Amino acid sequence: MPTLGRRGCWTAWCQVFLFGLSAIVILAERTALIYCFVYYLWFGHMLWAGLTLGLALPGLAVQILSFLWYHADGDQRKCFLSLIHLLHLGIFKRFGDCMSSVWHMHRTAGDLGAAVMQQADVSALRLLEALLLTLPQTLLQSYILITSDEGLLSPVSFCCGLCLLSLSWALVLYSRACCLIRPGHLAMPPAALLCQLLWRAGMLGARIFSLMFFARIFRWWVYGILGFHWLSASFWLVSQQTDICISPWRWRLFNCMLGAVHVFCFLNVKDGPSRFRMAGFYMVMLLENATLLLSASDFLSEASWESMSFPTAVLCSFLLGGRRIPEMSSPSCDGCRMDT
Repeated sequence: MPTLGRRGCWTAWCQVFLFGLSAIVILAERTALIYCFVYYLWFGHMLWAGLTLGLALPGLAVQILSFLWYHADGDQRKCFLSLIHLLHLGIFKRFGDCMSSVWHMHRTAGDLGAAVMQQADVSALRLLEALLLTLPQTLLQSYILITSDEGLLSPVSFCCGLCLLSLSWALVLYSRACCLIRPGHLAMPPAALLCQLLWRAGMLGARIFSLMFFARIFRWWVYGILGFHWLSASFWLVSQQTDICISPWRWRLFNCMLGAVHVFCFLNVKDGPSRFRMAGFYMVMLLENATLLLSASDFLSEASWESMSFPTAVLCSFLLGGRRIPEMSSPSCDGCRMDT
């Protein structure tokens, strides 16, 4: 490791630990999914096993994209890269590349720029993989957990929790990368990362379990709720007049895809402060979640602790995440502001 000074050495150690932890979280998620798949097969739940396996297939698109990015960057090891990505290890290799570049980095502008772009690439790919693979798996496993007699100590419960953690951590890594590539911004401190993780996990957990709790009673009506929110979010994004895509059709497609993401979480795609847009979005999300939970519970007919315990826990999870929003504006947590 080059001589970077005490502060530089500490920063390098922290970044290596961060990427190593990210790889461990993904590995734990994949292990839990494989264990759940075997668990469903063992007990004869063929439908759940088939859905768990089928929802893992979209992750192949991320591996293909990662391979193409390596090729575009001039890496000519086609056989080696093909094997790595066929084994679905492309993200792990990129985390390893990030750890290696940080550990052997000299404090020059070129090295810093290359390291930041490496981290931005792996963060974007990991976010895409989380949205295509981890999010559908979280929805499926949470639905199975709510509608079946699986307990909180079952493999399904652990898998659901790990998928939620992995999804939340992917959003945190993406926010950190957006802070790094923005001129004049520093890396997010550990307190800001923890703040973001609690916020994302609370918001996502409340949203997902609200939808699945509603789907347990009303079944296919949940698709109407999702479709209405998707259309509303897409029109809202169109009204912001973002300039990410130049082509009109690509711009419309981008807004439609991002509208689907906004069914579950907020991502800012417009320059400038996003505090008021984010607060308005989550206020609507709170009203939606409360309506879904109350309509699917016995609150109107027979209110009891047993019937209201789950809705109360979900709303508390949302409020735990919402509690982090004011803190994201504080000076001590400046890096945790969601302008990304």
